[in-house]
Amino acid sequence: MFDRELFKYAVGKRKKTLESVASHIGINPTTLYRKMSGISDFNRKEIQEIKEYLALDDEESNRIFFA
Repeated sequence: MFDRELFKYAVGKRKKTLESVASHIGINPTTLYRKMSGISDFNRKEIQEIKEYLALDDEESNRIFFA
């Protein structure tokens, strides 16, 4: 299950915005918000790209995307 608050914390901690995350993975910010709300799911490629963009370690990415 996706941890929305931890994700937002990780984005802010790295001085990024949700809009920049969406842009980096090639989706519209509205689509990112839908994924964050659980309306749709992140796919493996998106998770990997977010992990690299935010420089998340395995533990942190697992807590965010697979809590």
